[in-house]
Amino acid sequence: MATIRKTESGWRVELYRLGHRASKSFKTKAEAQTWARSFEDQFQRHTADLPRKEHGAPPVALHLDEEAIVQRSKPYVPICGVYFLIEGGRVVYVGQSVDVHTRIAQHVGSKAFDAIHVIPCSRSELLDTEATYIRRLNPPLNRVGKLLSAYAEVI
Repeated sequence: MATIRKTESGWRVELYRLGHRASKSFKTKAEAQTWARSFEDQFQRHTADLPRKEHGAPPVALHLDEEAIVQRSKPYVPICGVYFLIEGGRVVYVGQSVDVHTRIAQHVGSKAFDAIHVIPCSRSELLDTEATYIRRLNPPLNRVGKLLSAYAEVI
């Protein structure tokens, strides 16, 4: 579990897992919570199938050699699609990318969100799908006029 605490200039997240420390500062508590959840989710995904000590102790992650690490690796497959940033149960931003996870990571620190949703789609469907959801949901962090004028130029 992450430790999140208020500082003079914002919020600080501190994590300690299997002998490794990670920490980062953010302007808002929501950004700090999002980063902490993301870090913990990634850690859980990457250690889920590691051998465990007896009695359910943490994974024996520090004893793996290169061959074991490579054997347990999973391919990275970028997801092309439309993504939704959600804050407090409301969609606050709709975006699209040919590599959704990389794009969402770029929003951390500049947009407040506590959850995401992704609709995978082909490159040719990105602009139309994004524009449809922006019109339908009217998220507060999107500039509808700018996107729609860009969309009109493509047509």
